[in-house]
Amino acid sequence: MKKRLALFTSVLAGIAGLGYYFSQKVIRNTYTQDDDEEQRLQYKNLVDDHQGKKIELVSDYGYKLIGHAFCQDSQEKKFMVVVHGVTCSKEYGHGYIALFLKMGYNVIAMDSRYHGESGGHDISYGYYERYDLQKIMAYIKDTYGNDSHIGIHGVSMGAGIALMYAGSIEDGADFYIVDCPYSDFYEEARYRVQYDFKHVPSFARKFIVGIGDMAIRLRSGFSLKDVRPIDHVHKITSPILFINTKEDMYIPPEMSQELYDKKRDSKHMYWVEKGGHAMAYTEDPEMYQQEIERFITKYVEKNNKKQE
Repeated sequence: MKKRLALFTSVLAGIAGLGYYFSQKVIRNTYTQDDDEEQRLQYKNLVDDHQGKKIELVSDYGYKLIGHAFCQDSQEKKFMVVVHGVTCSKEYGHGYIALFLKMGYNVIAMDSRYHGESGGHDISYGYYERYDLQKIMAYIKDTYGNDSHIGIHGVSMGAGIALMYAGSIEDGADFYIVDCPYSDFYEEARYRVQYDFKHVPSFARKFIVGIGDMAIRLRSGFSLKDVRPIDHVHKITSPILFINTKEDMYIPPEMSQELYDKKRDSKHMYWVEKGGHAMAYTEDPEMYQQEIERFITKYVEKNNKKQE
């Protein structure tokens, strides 16, 4: 009996330990990528070439939000806010920044909570970051005028943040471009466990996300079940361009389709046949730009004319 109790206790302790480890990987992921230095160099070149102005804001939660404003010589008040994915930083958005500058937009690029130069104790995948995005939007309108024309481009976690902001706080942008978003982060976590915890017995994998989520609630004050863009996307009236590759193995492409289906109108889906997660732009930069331009012409400019 004692041996059984000891075995049961050790199994529970092991699962609890895995849950804590899972929570650490989710909310305090400090993974760095091999090409960090190259990304920083590319970004620095953009800052130098376009006289990027450093922005320093203070989040409602007390930490700093650091980024740059890349402004064109023209007086047009057209802005794109570029929101990066998890474990990346504003530097990793240099390709998108260059794209939108080429299209005539001023660009705001910020480090998200617990990334790059910005502060914060953890990552919440949109639960807290949506309020930071609201702060960035307020900065643009306060600095450049309430008549500023603003789009938000988000990749992966950045797409989730954009949808959480627009659907649960304010539909404050004129349009959104969401590249490989998740519809439900709890389900995304369950999906990732089968790949990221292959070394763990299958019976234990069933409990990891639930126990890990309990640890996240205790450590960070939110649940992964609170991060569900699918619950909010139907409230967004501004146009949304959904983008994904059909070969995305990190976030199921079906999640993009679910979000698209839930959005009521003023929407477009752009599927890329090849490429992994967040690789749509890399696979075909020219077509990526063309799809964005078609979307803006069809939905955004048409809406602006109606309002005039």
